[in-house]
Amino acid sequence: MKLACCVWSLNLPEAQQLRQIRAIGFEWIDIQPQHLQSASSRALAGQLGLAVSCLGASFGMPAAAALDAAEPSARQQAVDYAARVIDQAAGLAAETVYVVPGSDDSPRALRRYADSLLQL
Repeated sequence: MKLACCVWSLNLPEAQQLRQIRAIGFEWIDIQPQHLQSASSRALAGQLGLAVSCLGASFGMPAAAALDAAEPSARQQAVDYAARVIDQAAGLAAETVYVVPGSDDSPRALRRYADSLLQL
């Protein structure tokens, strides 16, 4: 079992976040797409022995985009964004990417959401 720490839970510069997370004993981190963007941050995570357990693909999504959006272009924008995050996660050797469903629980919205996930 992996116990991961969400790096965004600490309100510190990224290098300090990584060092503090490792200092308290974590080996796994949960990140958002904007994390570990620089080569120096990725190198530091590696030096500290921190591996990415998962990446949240719903974070940082363009404002109008949603995987369950009624507007096809907004939905496609969300799918394209999430696909880029999946590629980012693969590059970081993360085993998991997660998405957060929208608040519309109507049957139509759930079908659109499911269709988006099938594309991904």
